[in-house]
Amino acid sequence: MANQVTVGIEFENDETKHDFSFLPSDTILQVKQRVGSILRWEVEEQSLFYDDLELKNDRSLESYNFKEGGHFHLKLLRTNTYRDLKFYVLVKSDYKENFMGVKATDTVADLKNKIERNWGIFSSRFVISHNNEIMKNDLTLSQYNVCANSVIKVDIEKELR
Repeated sequence: MANQVTVGIEFENDETKHDFSFLPSDTILQVKQRVGSILRWEVEEQSLFYDDLELKNDRSLESYNFKEGGHFHLKLLRTNTYRDLKFYVLVKSDYKENFMGVKATDTVADLKNKIERNWGIFSSRFVISHNNEIMKNDLTLSQYNVCANSVIKVDIEKELR
């Protein structure tokens, strides 16, 4: 439609952009409500950014100079107020996989201890990675952008014979 604005939204921890069409008069709150219904995120959990500027709920798209027929790219992040909520990640090795409940504030060491308890493998015998990056024990899962349904790869040391 010619009287609409196309907004490409990049979700937190997602490499793809999703296009949505809105009227220029739609507010940022309306954008968040629509996107939130898809993600199942409350509006209060969302922060929407354009060129590193956080967009305000009560302003319209056109107040940010988003004009009819334009295509704009926004980044949507989940706010820190919900960082202590539990979510599930897929922990996967070449031999085994299962979902484990974690919090964004958990450290990598916390997750490794949970894997050790559940899988019966000493944490000194494996390393874990997310998005092909080996994770360090003293950092939190949020520092690696781990979120719900993230895949954590477990590389288990093979026994020497």
